[in-house]
Amino acid sequence: DLFGRQRGKQYPVSSLPSLAKGIAYSKMANAEDLLGVPVDEKEFPALANHPDQHAYLDMDTAFVPPWEPDSLWVLARLYEDGQPSALCPRGQLASATARLQNALGLHAVAAG
Repeated sequence: DLFGRQRGKQYPVSSLPSLAKGIAYSKMANAEDLLGVPVDEKEFPALANHPDQHAYLDMDTAFVPPWEPDSLWVLARLYEDGQPSALCPRGQLASATARLQNALGLHAVAAG
C-alpha cells in the first residue's frame, strides 16, 4: 500500500482465468492512516457509500517465490471508475517517475 505495508489476496490457481478480468473490492480495504487505523467517510469523503476499486493483474510480474513453490505471486494495478486509483502504489510510482522525466529529464529506475 502507499505506506509500505504488503497487501495481498489469496485465490486458488483454478480461478486465475476469471481473476485476469479484474477483481472488485471495497475501497475501504485501502483506506487507513499512517498508523494502520481505518479512516471513515468523515475523514475521507471519497469513501462515501463504500465505492469499489478494481485490481487488474499484471501477468508480466508473475513469479513463483522459491520459499513457496506451490504459489504464484502477481502484482496488480488499482482502478476506480476506469481511471487509475490514487490509492494504487504502482500508479503513484509511475506518475512520480513520469513527472521526474518531464521536469528534469531524469529516468528513474525502480521495482514495481
